[in-house]
Amino acid sequence: MGERYNITLFEKKSALGLGHLSYRVSKEDGGHKIDIPPRVINATHYQHLFELIGETGLTTYKVRQQPSFSFKDGQTYLAFKTYNLFNSSVSLPNFSPVTLRWLLSHGLELKRWFSFIRSVSTQELSVDVHRQKSKTLSEYLRAKGYSDEFVFGFLFPMWSLMCTCDYPHVENFPIVPIIELFRDFTGSASTRRILGGSEALENKVRTRIKDAHFEVGVEQLRQSGDKIIVCSELGEQEFDHVIIATEPTHAKKLAAAVYPVEHDLIDKIPTYDTHMVMHRDSALMPKNHASWAPVNMFWDPVENKSSATLWMNQLEAHNDLQNSIFQSWDPIVEPDESLVLARRTFRRSLASTKSEKATKELRERMTTMGDRRLWFAGSYVSAGIPLLENGVHSAKIVCARILEQLNPA
Repeated sequence: MGERYNITLFEKKSALGLGHLSYRVSKEDGGHKIDIPPRVINATHYQHLFELIGETGLTTYKVRQQPSFSFKDGQTYLAFKTYNLFNSSVSLPNFSPVTLRWLLSHGLELKRWFSFIRSVSTQELSVDVHRQKSKTLSEYLRAKGYSDEFVFGFLFPMWSLMCTCDYPHVENFPIVPIIELFRDFTGSASTRRILGGSEALENKVRTRIKDAHFEVGVEQLRQSGDKIIVCSELGEQEFDHVIIATEPTHAKKLAAAVYPVEHDLIDKIPTYDTHMVMHRDSALMPKNHASWAPVNMFWDPVENKSSATLWMNQLEAHNDLQNSIFQSWDPIVEPDESLVLARRTFRRSLASTKSEKATKELRERMTTMGDRRLWFAGSYVSAGIPLLENGVHSAKIVCARILEQLNPA
């Protein structure tokens, strides 16, 4: 749209949304920015994002996202080895003395699980979930014969990391989309990252924006005829169309005066505040250095919760990091404060059966309401589990609808 129409951006932060939480490491470590959190993608799940990356001319690079699983004390009980072959990837259990006990107990479950998610179709899965009448994800998995240790020590740590939320919120996710998400993330498509990180993508996207106002908050929206009035710290400005691309908490406040029905729908979207810590404390890694992986998950079976520590040296394209740098998501063991480089908190959208119905109605209203002037884009708007891919997809849908109004057939 930026090539044909004048786009104005209002951003409360000092940078575009993707990268304002990034951290620039010291010159001794290369002096480049590291995204917080690090974003990894694959072509199976992130189809619309890959299309956007292709349009900008950016490139991606492959990473080995092989995981390890340890208890809270750092004792590893399961590890994988990832092999990247051309554009495909395969991860296999690492048959070491450390993981042999877990594999003897749960290896058949592991094999049965991957056979199940690879073979079942969406329709078959939906019918099976309906037949089981399970209210929560763990209820469904128990009904399928999976043990609690397998569910909470292997599956839930993966889902918690994918969705960056705790176990109770994972439980509330719609069962079919969350299982399909696991399939997408563990499929044969290679795991990749954007070369240059979020900053590179932001710089490309920004070229399509005519006026960008950073550190300027929007206080209120109202409609006047066929115009939307944006009331910000810069005063009042009129626009033909306005897209609200914020988290649900702010989106519903801005929508209240113009579209109260949309306000009530967005109010049903749950959110979760999650914390990322960038640090140099190796105590938050597996005790056995041989078990260190790019992605290291830790499970506390007593409190039944998990966290993850990412080894950035294995995920960054730059090979000039002189020291180990880690990012820990909601760590169940806090790092030594003297080794902390940065702390970040971000709010993410979640999904539940109730919110699934609300977002569906929100999408339908944006599709059917004629001469609409106010729109919503974000991970919570598109169907499925709210991730970056959903945000990109929702933006494409909104832009297509606006273009239909501007250029009626």
